[in-house]
Amino acid sequence: SNRDLLPAVRAGATYFRLGAHVTEMDTIEKHAKSLLQQDVAVAAAVMMVSHASRDELFGQIEIIESFGVREIVLMDSVGRLVPEDVTGTVQGIRTRFSLDVGFHAHDNFGLAVGNSLAAWAAGAKTLDASSLGMGAGAGNAPLELLSIALNLSSAEIEIAPEAAMELAKYAETIGFARPNKSVLTAATAFSNLFSGFAPVI
Repeated sequence: SNRDLLPAVRAGATYFRLGAHVTEMDTIEKHAKSLLQQDVAVAAAVMMVSHASRDELFGQIEIIESFGVREIVLMDSVGRLVPEDVTGTVQGIRTRFSLDVGFHAHDNFGLAVGNSLAAWAAGAKTLDASSLGMGAGAGNAPLELLSIALNLSSAEIEIAPEAAMELAKYAETIGFARPNKSVLTAATAFSNLFSGFAPVI
């Protein structure tokens, strides 16, 4: 904490996400409590969420809540969830806990936008996205597509679809490539493996 996080606070950072595997959320306790004492916003990034059952996830959220953290971000790091999973999980959290929920999708099955919309409809307050879907493995929810889908769903967001499309166009012109989705990245998700391991496999 003292080496990395507190200097960031002194430099003006006001929001932190502390990430850990879905079965190991106790490992963020020290950092979470230290940051909360600095009066900054702290979210727990629950990574590889598909590696736990819903009941196991709820148990881990109880641990997070005990630290004083009031926001969690469900990280579908494997890209394995389908909309029904997302809806049930977010609704379950909103029913059982007084926490803000965010959702971070990966696009291994081409469902990143659909899963993000499901999370939003179920009560998630934040959605992660990136221009052109740039991200690890099969990539994340493309900001330009998600912003259009949210707009068509009459969601109140602060990002204009036209601006998101201009940003994506700019990203293309300076050489950023869209993530490489393949049968292998689909197979890793189907096997509940992070597709960042695909080159090794």
